[in-house]
Amino acid sequence: MREIVAARGPFVSIHLPPGAGARAWGVLRHSLDLDAATVRLLDRALADPGATPAGRSLIAAESRLLVDESPAWWPPALVARVSELPYLLPLAPRLGTRALVGGREPGRGTFERFLARPVDGLARCAAELTAGRVEALVIQPYLLGSRPVWVHHGRITAGQAAGATRRRADEALPMAALTAGAEVLVADDLKLADGVGALLHLDPGVGQ
Repeated sequence: MREIVAARGPFVSIHLPPGAGARAWGVLRHSLDLDAATVRLLDRALADPGATPAGRSLIAAESRLLVDESPAWWPPALVARVSELPYLLPLAPRLGTRALVGGREPGRGTFERFLARPVDGLARCAAELTAGRVEALVIQPYLLGSRPVWVHHGRITAGQAAGATRRRADEALPMAALTAGAEVLVADDLKLADGVGALLHLDPGVGQ
């Protein structure tokens, strides 16, 4: 993931459900706004029948393939985007309150601590991320969706700000969390305001 943080966009993010692969790419390559070098890069990657029963996630930027692995979960439909930020959520562990407490899924311990002391809402979580106080970000992808945030020199706000650039929240928030070293988790069955919550560091000095 360090390569993603260091890379510059635009990024192409492709998340393929099980069974999809070269055939799906054959359609996508004509519908995405990609430079020739990136097309060739993805042609080579997707010519390899590397799709697994769990699907396949690829993220590329600067004519480099930064991610090529099985997603932690996959959306019901294929996802393919070209954006200034990558779409990372299918790579994040997906958890829910109905799962057994104490389970061994990645992120389970962090998720249980979040349930004990959550904060939620887009404006609050954006502010806490900007302040560096977030230990883990918890997102409901279908509720957060394409809600906008504004980004300016590392500062994220839920409302429009002078000099800031509009970005999709489901891209900007996970990228900000990754850059800050925070975990990113996907929630199944919570009721979070705006589809996003955060576990804050207990140490009040963190982020100061």
